Amino acid sequence: MKKTSMLCLLVAAVAVQGDFGVTETDEFYTIDSEAGLVFDVRRLDNGSSVLSVGAISSLKLDREEYLASGEEAHLNSGFDRLYTAALGATDVNVTASEANDAITVEIHVGAAAYLTHYYIVRKGERTIYMATYYTQTPDIVDAWFRYDAVRCSFNIRFAPDKLTNVPKHSDIRGFNGTMGTNQADIYTLENGETRSTWFATKRSRDWKEFGATNEAETLGVYFVRGKHDGDTGGPFYKAPQQLTRDEYHEMTFYLSTAAGMSDVAGGWPMDVLRTHNVFTYALSFTSGSIPEIEEETLHFLEDFGIRGYVPEAERGQVKLTEFEMQMQDVRYTTWMYNDQANYFGSNQNNKGYVRIPSVLPGEYTVIIYKLELGVYRTTITVKGGANNGLLTFKAEDDPTYTPHLWRIGEWDGQPLEFLNAKEMLTMHPADVRIPQRNWYSGDYFIGVHSAKDFAAVYWQDINDHPAIFFTLKEAYRTQDLTLRIGLTAAFEGARPQITLNGWTPSAPAKTLQPKGRQAILGTYRGVNAVIEVPIPKENWAQSDTLPNKITIKVASGSSGEGFMSPHFIVDCIDLLGTPIEETSVPPTIAPTFSPTNAPATIAPVRDAAGTLSAPVLLCAAAVLAHFAM
Repeated sequence: MKKTSMLCLLVAAVAVQGDFGVTETDEFYTIDSEAGLVFDVRRLDNGSSVLSVGAISSLKLDREEYLASGEEAHLNSGFDRLYTAALGATDVNVTASEANDAITVEIHVGAAAYLTHYYIVRKGERTIYMATYYTQTPDIVDAWFRYDAVRCSFNIRFAPDKLTNVPKHSDIRGFNGTMGTNQADIYTLENGETRSTWFATKRSRDWKEFGATNEAETLGVYFVRGKHDGDTGGPFYKAPQQLTRDEYHEMTFYLSTAAGMSDVAGGWPMDVLRTHNVFTYALSFTSGSIPEIEEETLHFLEDFGIRGYVPEAERGQVKLTEFEMQMQDVRYTTWMYNDQANYFGSNQNNKGYVRIPSVLPGEYTVIIYKLELGVYRTTITVKGGANNGLLTFKAEDDPTYTPHLWRIGEWDGQPLEFLNAKEMLTMHPADVRIPQRNWYSGDYFIGVHSAKDFAAVYWQDINDHPAIFFTLKEAYRTQDLTLRIGLTAAFEGARPQITLNGWTPSAPAKTLQPKGRQAILGTYRGVNAVIEVPIPKENWAQSDTLPNKITIKVASGSSGEGFMSPHFIVDCIDLLGTPIEETSVPPTIAPTFSPTNAPATIAPVRDAAGTLSAPVLLCAAAVLAHFAM
């Protein structure tokens, strides 16, 4: 989609204009941008339990109301419902002022001014610029999430006839039900497809704006992100953004959230909730295309006396200039964080350097990710008003380079090469569009199958006990080896419990994970974990042709039904070991078995022409027959 320049935003669709300025009544401030954009901000509490002081109670463009009937736009459920009474923060005060062809509405929450919010409009523009600063995280638990969580977000609901060209995966108009208990935010359509706000979100790293348009794409409404020093979750976190119902189209701009709190104190186990930061963002009306507003475009807000704003002159810039052991054409992401702020950036066009501008001074932990797998960690001290260099990095923690005898998948913090993984990003795992809806990929033969034949997720109640078959030469059978299993997320303490040729070691400890239902919410992002299982040499099958069989069970102290049962998402599985001969290949199933007692069905493997491979059939039949004896 094309972008709209700032000049276009000034002159687009200005058929209906009023006089620039702010007017005041007992109940409202009315702001007119002189570009057809007119909105009311509630300035006094009228005693209603559903209306909020500081909320936008009317939003008109060219005299047409854009808010859904009975709805207001505000932070969370309202400015007077951000904090519990115990904090003494129920009072909300609203003021408005005009200067230098701009109008500023300022909202203060609580006698201790826990939170300050701003609406800013410039003459001749169809954009409401916003800024939010808080010293205390809102403490009223929001019912948006399945688990207890606090959040801070700006929410707006548009009339259903205004924005009709909306993201498909979060369009639930005409839905006929939900996925049931603990899945009520996943909606079903009559044709068996599923929809949810979670299926239309992007990782924090991957978006600068989001929005929707009318059917003709002649008018668009977009949220644009500015400064987000204090947001939560890191570069790969996904928060809900849009949901379309029959009654309204909802857009939610998240500032921070503690959604997915872990079993360990501290919330999201990868990050912390941050305070004393300014968030800047904008709600922009366009002629249908994406607004050409970048974070740098919003730097003019530093001239408005916004509480807590740190100007550009006091911030630093970080550059990462060299990559050692970098894989070609692979995207690397740099995340730098401390308890006060966090930032992220990626190598340009999957090569070259990373530049992260506008960084608050301080000492930061730096993690560099290959795709979504952390491969390097260091620290850096950022000085304000300076270029701060992180000259080189070596991917010393990349498990890709560990010598191995065989491997299923790639070490990249993503399951996308596995069965059904790409589909699960935009639909529930029970959706009719999932290629293999039972999630059973069949027995897996090293050297025969590929990663796409191995399921991305294993549920205790769905597809438990996948089996992996392989042979080992004598040189390897005389060694203690290690099986390594990488996870990107786990639910209800799930972890892999293996059995090798009848030998079962103790179950590994559960990994530190958020409580989120990642596998059904359009994401695989939890906390990357690597589980290593030492295997004593006496447990190997003692023949070059006798197959080894590893089964993987989903172990957990909890239980559940269907897709809400304990489960984990796979990153990679490999058997570690150093090849004895440089010219040797990873050990595979030898295709010389006789097809005794062949099973009725086996995992289908086809050649490029789509024909089942005869050696594969013979090999698989023989191995299965051996274990059936």
